[in-house]
Amino acid sequence: MRVAPLFELLARRSATDEQISAALYESRVDTSGKTPSVETLFHAYLLSLPGVEFVGHTHATAVNTILCSSRQNSLRHAGSSRMRLFVAE
Repeated sequence: MRVAPLFELLARRSATDEQISAALYESRVDTSGKTPSVETLFHAYLLSLPGVEFVGHTHATAVNTILCSSRQNSLRHAGSSRMRLFVAE
């Protein structure tokens, strides 16, 4: 990601949704790619902290397996009107 547009955005006291979208769009390295997610702003913030040189971003494989499945809705509702996926639900 190109961090300059994001650092400029983070330096503001406030920003509109349009300004945030524009900064995310400008931060793309691959200009033919999609606009990065709003998590990109958090990554930029972390990179602005002293001593931080990279941000490692991962997702739990088991959670992605369920949430990215083409069957996620049927898995979620199997056997009841609302099946719990996680203990804290």
